[in-house]
Amino acid sequence: MQNSKLKIQHLTQSYAYLRRFKGIDFLIDCYAAEHTLSIEDAVEDIMLLCQKNGGRVGC
Repeated sequence: MQNSKLKIQHLTQSYAYLRRFKGIDFLIDCYAAEHTLSIEDAVEDIMLLCQKNGGRVGC
């Protein structure tokens, strides 16, 4: 039970981070291009965009 609560908390925090630093908006706006990339390239694009908007993950 605790493990599932931690997963939900982690997902909630991850979503909030992506929403705050415009990662979700980027995925919505750029889906046509991003879904054709490798997962590594897509994650790097999102990470760089979030950093540009003040995010600190991956720094």
